[in-house]
Amino acid sequence: MKNSTPKDVFQKIVNQSTEGNQHQFSLLIEKPYTQVNDWHTGHKNISLSSLIKIIKILKDKKIILDLNTIFYD
Repeated sequence: MKNSTPKDVFQKIVNQSTEGNQHQFSLLIEKPYTQVNDWHTGHKNISLSSLIKIIKILKDKKIILDLNTIFYD
């Protein structure tokens, strides 16, 4: 079992919450699509605080994530 990088964690969150649809995900978390795409491709690194904010937004919108799969898959 290996620890995931922030980019891996972000990609798994997108996949679990919107089946990999980056545009839908950007609307869901109310961030510009270009920012979501940059995080997804690794063009820009996502911070831990941004990941935590995203998880809180999804929790508030009652979207259930399997955090064990996200962090330790």
